[in-house]
Amino acid sequence: MDIADYVKFASALILVLAMMGILGLILKKINGGDIGGKLGAPKRLSVIEQRMIDGKNKMVLIKRDDVEHLVILSNTDTIVVESGITPPTTVNETPRNRKDIPVESV
Repeated sequence: MDIADYVKFASALILVLAMMGILGLILKKINGGDIGGKLGAPKRLSVIEQRMIDGKNKMVLIKRDDVEHLVILSNTDTIVVESGITPPTTVNETPRNRKDIPVESV
């Protein structure tokens, strides 16, 4: 094999990788950035907020079809703290902005 064969191989590899990248970008644009699922399907599930409780536990607020669920995730267990939470309608109703809610240490 001479140098011309190596140049042909390298250029063909670059061309194939570029075509795969362009196809991936087109599919991501069509699918709305969601990998898997149907094309153009509305998103029903989202993670609203997540906070670390300690080194092993995480509290996650998940929204599904306009209903929120508070879940604690750990390495070995999953605990549903509260289910069926209706999200606040305005920004002023969030617990962060209310002054009358007492703060308890965990």
